Amino acid sequence: MDSSKLAVPQRMAILFPCLILTMLPLLSCEGDGKKKPKGTADKVGLKKPKVYKVKTHKNLAYVADKKKVGRRKLDLYLPKSTEGFPLFMYIHGGAWISGDKSQYSKIGKSFASQGIAFAIINYRLSTRSNGVQHPDPVLDGAAAVHWLKKNAKTYGYMDDCIVVGGHSAGAHMTGLLTLDPTYLGKFEEKTSVIAGAIGLEGIYDIPGLIKRWPDYRGDFIALAFGSELGWSAASPQSYCNGKEKAPWLVIHSPKDELVDMPQSENFVKALTTKGVTTTFFNKLDSSHFGTVQDLGSKKGRETEAQIVKFIKGLVEARKKS
Repeated sequence: MDSSKLAVPQRMAILFPCLILTMLPLLSCEGDGKKKPKGTADKVGLKKPKVYKVKTHKNLAYVADKKKVGRRKLDLYLPKSTEGFPLFMYIHGGAWISGDKSQYSKIGKSFASQGIAFAIINYRLSTRSNGVQHPDPVLDGAAAVHWLKKNAKTYGYMDDCIVVGGHSAGAHMTGLLTLDPTYLGKFEEKTSVIAGAIGLEGIYDIPGLIKRWPDYRGDFIALAFGSELGWSAASPQSYCNGKEKAPWLVIHSPKDELVDMPQSENFVKALTTKGVTTTFFNKLDSSHFGTVQDLGSKKGRETEAQIVKFIKGLVEARKKS
């Protein structure tokens, strides 16, 4: 069945991860329990990673004004070790109107157990009564990046290897934070504070999204972005000018039923044309939300390995520079 013909209530039900992820809990990162010979590499050339115990810090406010905190909090999942680790700041999806960091704890533990500190942020969401609209969520993301950089020594991760990534709407926010210096500039940070970017099933071209899925205009785009006059300026695709060089890992499943593949294909083409190092991974067999739900399970092992390889590759590149 063509998902573009689904009734709005049906499609809206699957747009909200707060409904999906609570019904389909994220699987643990224990694997299939089968032992591999020592030194065996996986499909993307990674040796079986050392497993770290994980320490968690929850509900850390990333804005100073206590009266303005609200949803602006994050959870940190840290490998228990005296070593410094790269940090992956993850921005959840949910059409800019739903989602919560609490849904991603098992993913946080999975990455931290592999030697990657993981921060999952909440940010302000658009509703019909609160007046929250673009660029508010992106500014929250910028505030979180600033806080995480400032507090790196306190929590023991590397302040020069902060990777930002997200799913769906979170990938959109990642794109703007990485490519448009306006947002981080509000916090006296440069885009170079972001060592690398990761987009999963991302939205990078809002006008293109509406052309493919016209009902999204009334479902959530008008609520989150207002008049269509500003949609191009709110699209990461518009900022692929080669000025910002942070490498990208773009992940998109051919079976994504909610965001079409050309969103990622066109974005990758725009990045590479301007000389940005970009890896495009589309060899996965998952739905829009399944790409995230599968992380930590056997089905999502190769996708997770791609992310781990990308982040640890940035660490190695810094050691050589």
